[in-house]
Amino acid sequence: MLTREMQPEFEELDHTADLAMRVRGATLDLLFRHAAGGMMQLMTGPLPGISAQTERTVDIGAEALDALLRDWLSELIFLVAAERLVPVSFVLERIDAHGLRARVGVVPLTDTIARDATEIKAVTWHGLRVDRDEEGFVAEVVFDT
Repeated sequence: MLTREMQPEFEELDHTADLAMRVRGATLDLLFRHAAGGMMQLMTGPLPGISAQTERTVDIGAEALDALLRDWLSELIFLVAAERLVPVSFVLERIDAHGLRARVGVVPLTDTIARDATEIKAVTWHGLRVDRDEEGFVAEVVFDT
């Protein structure tokens, strides 16, 4: 399980108008957990000491890895924007090139968290890529803010 206390392997990239990140993972599971943790850290900053109060199950199917990553991160944005829940932990029960099933630990979006948060509206297709290299997987994602 990746929790917010663990640093996801991501780096923020310079982007002219929006937020962007590069994320790495030795496995597909780690790539998707690191992407989720990185995006949440870009949104809320670090949230040390916060543990999930409840869980949501996420099931996603897709035609390709880039679409799967986009849909995964979009689902997490939806939890924040529509349900006012902040994802803080990620357990991928199943993941392959065509889908995933995950348990996402969440906490309520408090006024304190929201006050300092950066709104991410969407995951864009612009520049979205998922590649395999000698170290595992690497992805680049641009977010509409």
